[in-house]
Amino acid sequence: MPKTKIKSMYADIISWDNICNAYLDLYYSFTEKNKGFSYQAVDGQTLYEIEADVEDILKEVQKELIEMSPLHPAKFVEIPKKGGGTRGIYMLPVKERIKCQAIFRIIEPYFEKRYSDYLYSFRSTKPSYYASRAVRRFYLRNFDKKEMYVLKMDFHKYSDFHNHEYLLKVLQKSGLEKPVIELIKLFIRQPFIKKGTIMSLCTGTMQGMNLCPLFNNIYVGDMDEYLGKNAHFYRRVGDDFIMFDKNKDKLLKIKAYVENKAEEAKLIINDDKTILGPLKADFDFLGLQYHDGIVSFPQKSLKNILDTWKKRLRYNEKLPLKGKMAKLKRFLTNDKRLNRKDNREHFMHYVRSYNLVTDTTQVQEVSKRLFHLLTKFFTGGVTYKNMARTKKILKESRFPTFTKLHYLYTHGKSTR
Repeated sequence: MPKTKIKSMYADIISWDNICNAYLDLYYSFTEKNKGFSYQAVDGQTLYEIEADVEDILKEVQKELIEMSPLHPAKFVEIPKKGGGTRGIYMLPVKERIKCQAIFRIIEPYFEKRYSDYLYSFRSTKPSYYASRAVRRFYLRNFDKKEMYVLKMDFHKYSDFHNHEYLLKVLQKSGLEKPVIELIKLFIRQPFIKKGTIMSLCTGTMQGMNLCPLFNNIYVGDMDEYLGKNAHFYRRVGDDFIMFDKNKDKLLKIKAYVENKAEEAKLIINDDKTILGPLKADFDFLGLQYHDGIVSFPQKSLKNILDTWKKRLRYNEKLPLKGKMAKLKRFLTNDKRLNRKDNREHFMHYVRSYNLVTDTTQVQEVSKRLFHLLTKFFTGGVTYKNMARTKKILKESRFPTFTKLHYLYTHGKSTR
């Protein structure tokens, strides 16, 4: 990223209009995700609860930003992961979250203009789906070529190993003025409470604040430029990156460069996931499997979504048809009464991904299994009679089949 002088960024961050807009950004975002009442850190306040005193609180936010006051501790919590286990996130107090958003909404457009063309993570103009699409297209077009190789690597727990001093050097080289960096530094070193004890991170950045994805993007930005210019094909999404080239020796040199960059940036390469070999070698990238010229979905991921549907949509003999349709609708529209905010996104993620899958047999099989689960949900058992009845119910309710959703996305049609 070239170093350029920024004259007014600090003034923009601490401006009254920006702070008000930061609050509104969060308010609308939390409303959309049904988090306005549930998101509560150590201050015991939610965004909705401060509405009556919001002007006074925003004045405090502005004053504390100008004075660069120390931040109140975040709250460390563990949340379940879709694939099992838990991961830690940090919940910021209301005022700290507004400050973070005020900084982010000013510096994000600046970095967006300077990101590498090969970066496809946390960007509205270059979503990760575009990276998957490009990899899939290159793979299918070049699979039969003898002289084509793949190098896939990733960083282990990427954001957990961000070195603070290295990150600050990256920010300084970016051209940000000193007061802006000092504000950002507050969030790099923000304290947090875990099991009643106030702590701070010696390394790594806090997942749960919106500056963390930005840090992920810029931390190895110079690596993106180097790999993009030296490999025939290169894409990075967060901690995952992949390259294709006709020259295996060139990929070996690139691999050595990445290893040196990881050592310099205090990162750890996940050796178990590193692949260097001919394009015909099996590999996976961004949740898709590449095998023998076919692009498919991992069976484990499909099992997870089917298990989720089976668990959430159980047959209830006492629930009338109208109630079942309402429950299915709530399940797919993130209704907070089901306490599942990402069911529809989870489901539609697979539908959109199937736009890239070439294994149509797999699509049809998943559609069949989902239909059987819905048949059990509506009728209690899978019989020819019950399947015909369920088909009629879904047709009358205009509920598209999984295969149809896949067809619509494959042919560029939208669906809600």
